[in-house]
Amino acid sequence: MLKILFDEYCKHKKIILLYVSLCVFMSVFCGPFLNDSMPGTAKVVATADTTVTLSEGETLSALTQKILGNSISSIAGGYASVVAISCEPFSALLFLGIIETVNRWCGYPLEMMSTPAGNPIVLLVIAIFWAASKLMKSNETTQVFGMVTLGELEKYLGLVFILVLGVLNVTGISTGVMNAVISAASPESAVTPAATTWITVLSIAWSVILSILSVAVYFIMKTVMSGIDVLQLSLSFIPGSAFFFETAKTLFAVFLITVNVIFPPLGIALNIIIFIIGCILFKSCYHAVQYFRNIYLRPLFKRIRGFDPQISLVSKKLPKRIRKYCEAEGIQMKLAMPVYPLKYIGEEKVRKYHRWWLITDGENSYCMKKRAGKKKVRKISIHPTFEQPFYIKKGLWSYEIFSYLPGEENKNKRFPKKAFSFAFSMEYLYRIDDIIQLTDCENYNLIQQANKLTKKQQREEKRLQRKEAILQRLDNLKNRIGQNGDKQGY
Repeated sequence: MLKILFDEYCKHKKIILLYVSLCVFMSVFCGPFLNDSMPGTAKVVATADTTVTLSEGETLSALTQKILGNSISSIAGGYASVVAISCEPFSALLFLGIIETVNRWCGYPLEMMSTPAGNPIVLLVIAIFWAASKLMKSNETTQVFGMVTLGELEKYLGLVFILVLGVLNVTGISTGVMNAVISAASPESAVTPAATTWITVLSIAWSVILSILSVAVYFIMKTVMSGIDVLQLSLSFIPGSAFFFETAKTLFAVFLITVNVIFPPLGIALNIIIFIIGCILFKSCYHAVQYFRNIYLRPLFKRIRGFDPQISLVSKKLPKRIRKYCEAEGIQMKLAMPVYPLKYIGEEKVRKYHRWWLITDGENSYCMKKRAGKKKVRKISIHPTFEQPFYIKKGLWSYEIFSYLPGEENKNKRFPKKAFSFAFSMEYLYRIDDIIQLTDCENYNLIQQANKLTKKQQREEKRLQRKEAILQRLDNLKNRIGQNGDKQGY
């Protein structure tokens, strides 16, 4: 998991550094000029008559209380909603905005942090997107389209909201620090200037760390929920499964927000438990999400612009470890493209949705994957391993390279079982004939067309036979009628 997080950090390093810089800037320069965003942090104004006669221990306690507040909800602030927003951004933000609106109308009986979700215009926009998203994602026919359109918007909206919460918490803690330092800055105070400086620095650092941690929590939990969404697609053949799943996610987000607002200690404990479960599921869900993005999302947007007719068959993203391995083994790569296993029956276990690389030199074809540790590359030799013929099939969203399990009984089934099934992107639409030739596979779509043509011919032959049989029966009937007429005339 740490390696995946580090890779994501490297991909989004500039954005993360910009966010850290913004949080530091807000905490240092903007905190003293903003009103408190966290409950329980009373603002203190220093005057010439201000006198503080507390002992050092009492003053440090007062500083801590002013910085963090009097309750656990003050310490948690907006971070108490991070897990719920990560799991279901539209639903969580909509419900959170409704609670804040009702709380404002009732005179603020609940001690909770104000967020942009409570703004009427923001709340209306979120409600519209929530309704549209649920309508699309709750229907099996529009589920995938909803996930790749409003689903992506929902993910980025949740991230932006988490960033806003981070800035609000940073400024709130910074304001509390400044007020507490002002109250302890009189000559009679037992706290030295050096102590107040260290308290300020540590508080600002802690607030920035919490902000970055909230982004990490959001990334992990959103990845887990997106991975569960992808796995749920396998149940799309069951009527009503999408509606049931979306309803369950909404109720789950509402439950988390309710617990966080009514009883914050239980909410924080529940969030920690859910986050631990998310960390356990993160790696598997991450690969499922990457499969969804590379097979469904990226090709969809590239289709709008138009697929590249001259796309390279040797991907530029091929890992160096695999490239060096092929050079050492003397494999002259004519094809190297990413593929994702859907099913594999062999001696070694292959995890579903992990990225592999289909590599061929024109004679032999392999599936390769980087290994962790000293063993550099894991390799599956396709044609020597599987004696059955291989096929490449064009589906609705992707291509599939596969082979059937041996046995006449299996082949005669309506849905034969597969021994090998890997999916690859629709981006290779214009080079599919080259891929079929290089991998020595058969075009399954042409076979299906031939089978349909053969069945059509068979139906046509049966129709002609039935027609001839009917005509023959009519001729026989006419002959009988004619013979009876001749006898009567005689």
